[in-house]
Amino acid sequence: MAEDSARLMRKALKYWRSATETSPPSNAARFMRAANRAETALFRLIRSVPDDPAPRVAYGEVAMSRSSLLVQVPGRLTASGSVGAARGALWALDRAELAGTDAWRIAALAANPPVATEFVREEGKRGLLFAEDVVVAAAEARFVLAERLATLQPRARDDLVTPGTIDATFRAQGKVLGGDESLVWRCQTESCRGQDGAGEARILAAEAARVFLALAELGGRFGPEDAAEAERRRAAVLSRLPLGFD
Repeated sequence: MAEDSARLMRKALKYWRSATETSPPSNAARFMRAANRAETALFRLIRSVPDDPAPRVAYGEVAMSRSSLLVQVPGRLTASGSVGAARGALWALDRAELAGTDAWRIAALAANPPVATEFVREEGKRGLLFAEDVVVAAAEARFVLAERLATLQPRARDDLVTPGTIDATFRAQGKVLGGDESLVWRCQTESCRGQDGAGEARILAAEAARVFLALAELGGRFGPEDAAEAERRRAAVLSRLPLGFD
């Protein structure tokens, strides 16, 4: 099992570097190919080491970049792909503690010790992934999906699945099967269950903004200006929603 995880890690690192070294605006087609390969490799690695946050942050990074590129291309298929990529990032990065209004839960997450990671730009090197950065990545995934939902206003769907249900399905299943990755493109947080797109966007934006406010109150790397920018993004999401959702 350790040998299999090491093989998956080498493949994921190779494709992740290829995707993150490609500039999406100037090399869109190349980036899309690299991103698709990277997400699949990282997805398989996450399935092998589900408790390691580093592959999840890497997956979220690529998926959010892919979502940002697709949203710029008109069309129903690209809109669906943009939202799906954002939902995939949400699955990889979601933490239940980010929902609700308990700032101390967010502070507790951010206080966890850093973990070693091989997901650094220079091959053969290792770095540290700080818990605060994991929390910020999770908040960013919430913002990105909220922004996609507010901008694209996709049709409501009844096949969305919570991160916990997705992970429980994968644990029960064991081995990776074809089509498994498409399940994460239907991810919806527990806090948004039963909501339509507008309601989901409102909740996600509020949760993300609260993360930055909680981090600012801790007095670390993130301060009042970060909380203010997060509030600006939340307000921008609300401004795009139908009347009655502000």
